[in-house]
Amino acid sequence: MKRPLTSMIRLIVIAGVIGIGVMLPGYAGTGKAAATLKIGGVVAAAADPYFITMECGGTAEAKKLGVQLKWGGTTSTAVQAETAVLNTIEATKPDGILLAPFSNTAFVVPVRNLMQHGTPVVIMDGPLVKQVAYQGFYTDNLTAGKALAKPLAKAIGGHGTVGILTYGAGDLVQDERWQGLKQALAASYPNIKVLPPQYVGLDTTKAASATTSLVLAHSDLSAIFSTEGPAGAGAASALLAAHKKGAVKLYSFDAIPVEVQGLKSGAYEGLVAQSPYLEGVDAVKSAVNFLRQKGSTHGAVHPTTPYHVATPVKVLTRANVNKPSSKKYLYRGSCTG
Repeated sequence: MKRPLTSMIRLIVIAGVIGIGVMLPGYAGTGKAAATLKIGGVVAAAADPYFITMECGGTAEAKKLGVQLKWGGTTSTAVQAETAVLNTIEATKPDGILLAPFSNTAFVVPVRNLMQHGTPVVIMDGPLVKQVAYQGFYTDNLTAGKALAKPLAKAIGGHGTVGILTYGAGDLVQDERWQGLKQALAASYPNIKVLPPQYVGLDTTKAASATTSLVLAHSDLSAIFSTEGPAGAGAASALLAAHKKGAVKLYSFDAIPVEVQGLKSGAYEGLVAQSPYLEGVDAVKSAVNFLRQKGSTHGAVHPTTPYHVATPVKVLTRANVNKPSSKKYLYRGSCTG
């Protein structure tokens, strides 16, 4: 698939900009042959280690394939902010787009429109409610949640109460994480009760407050599961303040540096680490391979098979976190060093 570029190829996968209203460089086609493909990626919360690590993977793959990578994102998780970035990018008439959608519904129509007009869109991080993109690389969240049931149940002796901290109601990605855990516990561990989820966004302060409330309201609280990193960090601080570190077993999705430090110190019992680096690698590879095969896309782009490629996860523990096989699951604060 690594054939020489044909004429008329220009790949631009344009990413976000830090903040709203900042214009990215335009990559509209000029009608001339392009010597180098240009790639970028649209993300929200670009300073989050998860998305930084995704950028690192994309950057490495772009260098390997000899293409240029433009990367950026919004400073918040607001859908309006990411939508504005995508609209700005679309106006530059790119040949391809990588997108980490922070809404599984809001980006369906924009992605469908881009695909119908010949612009391939590769999805990272999470799905859309309809399969309208070219391809997607992200965690199978329901399965990942189920995989946590056995180690969590073992850690609390097969009985007790489990609290849930998650982003917000209706978030498909994070709902599947705690629902998968709940389903697996209900199927095999009847003496474990799962409490209704507490919605805390990506706010460590809200997560800490919710954790304190759970500790006070449930004397048999045995474990807390956070579906994302910032909430896990808030829960860890609250458990420490309540002198419940280790007594209430804390599990969290993601492996941001502060969580990994907390795992090593005993603040966490386990972390469900995803593969953002690999998502970045595979998304760039997918877009480049498509455009190098097809050249300029004069017509609708259709989803490929497989549409969803599930990237691996690993439950990190104090026993395995320092092993070489776990290194690729650790998130980064930067792409240097």
